[in-house]
Amino acid sequence: MRCQPAVVGSFNGTLTFNTDDPAFPTVSYTLQCNGTAFGFGSNPAGGTSGTPTVLPPFNLVEGGTAATYQLPIFNSAGTPANLTYLETGDNPPLSASGPASLPANTTEGTSFVTFTCDPSAAPPGTYTLDLEIDHDTAGIPDPTYYTITCNILEMEAAFDTDVPEPGTVGTPGILAELTTQEDQATVTRTLVLQNEAPTGGDNLTFIAGDFVVTDTSGNGADSIITLGTLPTSIPPQGTFNLDFSCDPDGVTPDTYTITVAIDHDTSPAPDPAYYRLTCEVQPFVSDLVFSPSSISINTTVNAPAANATQNLTIENGPGGTAPLIGSVTLTGGDSTRFSLVGGTNFNIAPGGADFVVGVRCLNSQTTPGINTTLQITHNDDSLTDDNPSVNGIQTNVPVSCVVEAAVPAYTSLPVPNTALPTMNRGRR
Repeated sequence: MRCQPAVVGSFNGTLTFNTDDPAFPTVSYTLQCNGTAFGFGSNPAGGTSGTPTVLPPFNLVEGGTAATYQLPIFNSAGTPANLTYLETGDNPPLSASGPASLPANTTEGTSFVTFTCDPSAAPPGTYTLDLEIDHDTAGIPDPTYYTITCNILEMEAAFDTDVPEPGTVGTPGILAELTTQEDQATVTRTLVLQNEAPTGGDNLTFIAGDFVVTDTSGNGADSIITLGTLPTSIPPQGTFNLDFSCDPDGVTPDTYTITVAIDHDTSPAPDPAYYRLTCEVQPFVSDLVFSPSSISINTTVNAPAANATQNLTIENGPGGTAPLIGSVTLTGGDSTRFSLVGGTNFNIAPGGADFVVGVRCLNSQTTPGINTTLQITHNDDSLTDDNPSVNGIQTNVPVSCVVEAAVPAYTSLPVPNTALPTMNRGRR
């Protein structure tokens, strides 16, 4: 008699014998078969043929030391488990091995399937091994599936930058397009150099001549756009910030362009990466606009101040890219017969509010004509840090005034628009 259950559980059967004994023509026996669980397991648990369990990958450097990953396996059943292994995929560099059997009631942590990747057995690349473990001691196939990958990384230094496309000598990659104004602060762009070699790989080294800067625009750009200190090497997975600076101090407004060729030691032959950097230096000027172009006041003696005052408006015109800084004053001629109403100093940003100053004619006495000059002193067109009172630009606005005698007011008695007295006269 043999008990071979296909599933877990208890199974009963009857064994019957026929005899020639009239007293016992039939003899029956009851049989019981207990199917216990075949307790093979792993951590993590295995998958199916279509969806194998993915194990942690290997990441190794070419030519390095082999590494292993151990998959814990166990048998919680009361019967031994016989195991068979079927490998498919890349062997070498990957391989797997494990015990041929597991005793009954084996707990986790005592037996393992060992996966090995040997980076000296294959060139750099990505390799995959699929493993099927069968544990059909009951004669019923019940395989479980796993997959593991091994990434063999190059030792060589791998040059890269934060610019997506370095470009060629004819079509360099765009490193930056900077914009600044003459005589203003230096602007910079940082190029991040990277060594993509894996940890344990080679340093990325640079030597004299690896960086070549060319004045592409032909206007001295290579002296206006400069590089910072160059590195001698960058470790694996390391970076280096290389600064490019554009200094507009004393520079003629123009567009300056350089091409940078960066070579590196990842190949014996020169293999430079090309980048283009442009710095546009715009004019930094103020734009004096004022109105009216001359001031002419006509008033009468002792007229209200408003009747003896004319305003001058100063603005930083549409061409102004720098603040318009300066002051106004009355000078020459009959300047003592005039006064300024409001402030005398102005600082008008590009597009800022206008400055308004009033010129008042002191009209305490008649005069056929008095004259002076309203002088506008403002900063040099390209240097906002100039002191206008020392080396500024003067612009003169002619000022004149005529003060006439006041016209006597018309009076009458009685008050106009009233009835006059009635006149009575007798006849002769």
